[in-house]
Amino acid sequence: MHLSSVLAVALSAPSLTNAVLFHRNPNPALTWQVSNFTYHCSPGGCVYVFSIHGAETKNTPGFTADCLIPNSGKEEEYTQCDNEQVKAKVTPAADFIRNVKVEYSWLQGVTAEFHARGQINITLTDTYFTIPVTEVSGIA
Repeated sequence: MHLSSVLAVALSAPSLTNAVLFHRNPNPALTWQVSNFTYHCSPGGCVYVFSIHGAETKNTPGFTADCLIPNSGKEEEYTQCDNEQVKAKVTPAADFIRNVKVEYSWLQGVTAEFHARGQINITLTDTYFTIPVTEVSGIA
């Protein structure tokens, strides 16, 4: 390879780093608090209803959301909560066990976009619980 080829590749490298994808390991200190988790049914179907709160940390803005998640009995896409940055889904994991998954997305500055995801298995009698954040990723 000629010096001019190496130089051309080296000079083009900064343009490739404008969008950087990264992944952080789970932070055990980053958790979300769920309250008033209930299950309601009507002739139109059944829904899971709950509130979720994430405290602000050094690298993550705080949030609060109320969620109303339909129960179709099968794996579904995430459903938007009343805070547009928060989505959730609840799926059966076993008899009387439900898997609650939440995704929180936010922007930092003009171009940096981040996503945090967490999940936990609960029983239908659990009304207050903590969801550990298991994945944080972003594009800066």
